[in-house]
Amino acid sequence: MNKRDLVKFPSNSLRHANRAELVIVTTKAFQVCGALQPWLEHFPPTTDILLLHNGMGTAQKLESYTKTHPLFLGTTTHGAMRLSETVFQHTGQGETRIGAFHPDLNEPEWLAALNHAIKPVLWHPDINHALWSKLAVNCMINPLTAIHQCRNGNLLDSAYQETWRYMSEEIALIMQAEGIKTTSEDVLSLARKVALATAENYSSMNRDIHYHRQSENAFITGYLLARAAFHGIDTPYNRTLWQQITELEQGYENT
Repeated sequence: MNKRDLVKFPSNSLRHANRAELVIVTTKAFQVCGALQPWLEHFPPTTDILLLHNGMGTAQKLESYTKTHPLFLGTTTHGAMRLSETVFQHTGQGETRIGAFHPDLNEPEWLAALNHAIKPVLWHPDINHALWSKLAVNCMINPLTAIHQCRNGNLLDSAYQETWRYMSEEIALIMQAEGIKTTSEDVLSLARKVALATAENYSSMNRDIHYHRQSENAFITGYLLARAAFHGIDTPYNRTLWQQITELEQGYENT
């Protein structure tokens, strides 16, 4: 990395929080509420909050104590690597889609600034569809690569295709019940496309399990299972993977 590639900027500063127009939360899903809540009293009531993380369900948890703040949700396919406590490297070009948690919110003015910084940033009137598509891919790739400690591309091997097919059927049924127009073939095709494009990468859940860290299992497959239960949909394949990840995390202290 060349020095000219380094961009320094202040963060977690009360002086900046008091006049913030936009706050972008990029923590792990399970850290969002704890990280944001202590800062809310320092933000002006008009400060917009943008959540950018894997998984779903945090916006609903935040809604009870962010009533005055416009809440936006996003999903990105950019890649990044943490080099140290304060240095991050952009490792993969992608795109970012952003939409409003409540449909009565319009496209914000700061979207143009974000697009200038990490283009392309696109406004998505139905961000729920984009979030569910990302969740479906995460459900298909993350647990299996974490359990088998393999790279994303390994899931394209024939050994995983039957499991993938059953998983995609369950996921598609839940998405359809949530009002998302899709099929199991769509889910499977998208997962294969992402696995091929990121064949040499390790998923975030793979790395979390490898380094004995808490994963986003509760907000990825866990969220899927919660919505399945709400709609009365049986999910034996995805539930088995969720349970296996849960047991791996519970076993950290014994290894």
